[in-house]
Amino acid sequence: QLAEEFYLKAIKLCEKSENKMGLAAILGNYSRALYKNKKFEKALKIANKALPIAKEIGHLEIQNQIVEILYQNFKERQQFHSALFYLETLKLLQDSVNNLDVHKEIITNTLNSQYKTEKESLLAESNNLIQTEKKLRILWIFGSAILLTAGSININQRSN
Repeated sequence: QLAEEFYLKAIKLCEKSENKMGLAAILGNYSRALYKNKKFEKALKIANKALPIAKEIGHLEIQNQIVEILYQNFKERQQFHSALFYLETLKLLQDSVNNLDVHKEIITNTLNSQYKTEKESLLAESNNLIQTEKKLRILWIFGSAILLTAGSININQRSN
């Protein structure tokens, strides 16, 4: 009973703030809680309210959770035609979610590879600059030493 009050308050807050993702998620969780408490009709009503919102925002994972609740609800109530429809929908959504996960992994790996390559390139460039700077310092030191030597030779020759 207390949990239901919290769900209802959370739903009102999401509606008031027009937070559709939060609303879809909370409705889905509320529907799951109702289902687990064997309040199948109410769970079905809430899930049917949540699903269009999840579809509207295009959140596949929330859609997946809600469709799973709908499938379980119809299966439990032995409405097998509807259960089959939601089971097939669930499989399609799971494939879509898996495809998204694969795409995310590919993108992550690509970005990590690009980052690593760029980092190695920058390190190599930095090392080259350091080596060039060291060579210039050595040349400067040798050049200064040669000038000092030439200057002291010139001074010694004038003295004589």
